[in-house]
Amino acid sequence: LPAAQCASALGIAASFSGGLWGFIHDGSHTKKLHAARAAEGGVQAALLAQRGISGPAAVFEARWGGFLQTLAGEMQQPAALTDQLGEVWKLARCSIKPYAACRGTHAAIDALDQLLRQHAVATGDIARIVVGLNPFLLEMCGTRELTSLAAAQMSLPYALTARALYGSAELASYDDSRRLSAEAAALMARIELEIDDQQGRDDEPWVRLETVQGQQWQQHVAVPSGSPANPLSDAALHAKYRSLAARVLPAPQVQQLETLCLTLDNVADVRQVAVLLATR
Repeated sequence: LPAAQCASALGIAASFSGGLWGFIHDGSHTKKLHAARAAEGGVQAALLAQRGISGPAAVFEARWGGFLQTLAGEMQQPAALTDQLGEVWKLARCSIKPYAACRGTHAAIDALDQLLRQHAVATGDIARIVVGLNPFLLEMCGTRELTSLAAAQMSLPYALTARALYGSAELASYDDSRRLSAEAAALMARIELEIDDQQGRDDEPWVRLETVQGQQWQQHVAVPSGSPANPLSDAALHAKYRSLAARVLPAPQVQQLETLCLTLDNVADVRQVAVLLATR
């Protein structure tokens, strides 16, 4: 490979090792591969076993070379592997992202959304938006780099800009024509991030909205929307799916795929899903 592609190959291979946050610095594409790579690994393992490829039978035993011994030699808790197995599903801990931004920005977007709705503030009346956050979130999402889509999706200032200027932080608000517009740059310049020493690493930020008329309101959302404790409605889930799928698939195909997935328990052959996922 040429030098640049060789460097990319090394970066992708390193991400394949379990998922790295290295993408955050240059907006590279590997974040999109993390969950997909894990799912692919599970399917591949099942297919290999089905075809007679053997795996180590004692991989979870307390011996050299095993999974727990290698990754958590001093802290392993083997009993956790089977604790409430079949009763508690870790999938229920997952959040569904209503916005096309890093999950770390979502509580602040929710807070600003509530302020704008409650007080009917027009974009032109916004003097400042101040966000109080912890150092970890500032380092992760404090960027104002918008050159690439991946970089912009890690930007808390732009996420708030998108909500205030375009009414939503959905993927359409991250299109080049919107995120790189003069209007977006002007509004983002009025968004300030400040460290709140009272916040812990896992605390969500607060948002203060200040108007040119001198009014101030502050909001804090402790549990962002889409969390298991603050779930999205079915209508919101369907709307997000349609807004994304319609960018790449014809409308009839979008509807057919939605209907099929909502009745997946009754589908005899999942290859139907693959057919409907294909673009022309």
